[in-house]
Amino acid sequence: MYSLLDFDYIAESLLHDLNDLDKIGDKFEVGSMTYNVIVFPSAKNLKKIIHDYLLNSSSNGGKVTIMGETPSLVDITPEPELISKLVAKSEFIPFTYEAFHESLLPFRESILGFVDPKDPLYLLYTRYKGSILYNLREESDGSRWLFKCNTDKVQQRPNALITLKGTWDLTGLDTINGGKFAKSSRAEAIQVTVGQTSSELILAKPVGFTLEDPNPLLLDRAFHKLPDDT
Repeated sequence: MYSLLDFDYIAESLLHDLNDLDKIGDKFEVGSMTYNVIVFPSAKNLKKIIHDYLLNSSSNGGKVTIMGETPSLVDITPEPELISKLVAKSEFIPFTYEAFHESLLPFRESILGFVDPKDPLYLLYTRYKGSILYNLREESDGSRWLFKCNTDKVQQRPNALITLKGTWDLTGLDTINGGKFAKSSRAEAIQVTVGQTSSELILAKPVGFTLEDPNPLLLDRAFHKLPDDT
């Protein structure tokens, strides 16, 4: 999907047929798919079976992230003991874009930047990444398919710099003609960390200032008048 994150929706009605509750490990398996993180949106009520799936996953080393409001009911019944067990094993984050991305950063497999041709050391990030469609799939034999596509039909995205986690033997696939070609790459050991930014405005001593232009208040469409008809 966008923002270099990939996800699938999991239907509650299919979990019983596609997932064995007693065999949940550190990864959440649904049919032929395996997931590193389960993200549950804000809700007041949890079905008992969903509570059990989430608790089993988090208790066995899996990551369960609940966004927004903490559930308080299980099958429309207050169950503080059940909820407290889930709370102790899960991560709770605000229902915000920033908190969601920060929570999933350790699981991100790819980073995308764009090199400024005028300054190769300067990377253009936010302005260009919003239109990139992203998908990463891993086959049972360990091979991976990485797909990135610019969905902006007007503005091209040249000079892309793609960073991948781990060791890869790269083969490029041309989606236009179906051909294959070798991709140049460079191996480096890097670590992705979440940085905090802050700013502080300090004024050492008072200074005087004057306005460049007058600061008038223009009432060009008045709706009321004073008692003296002004």
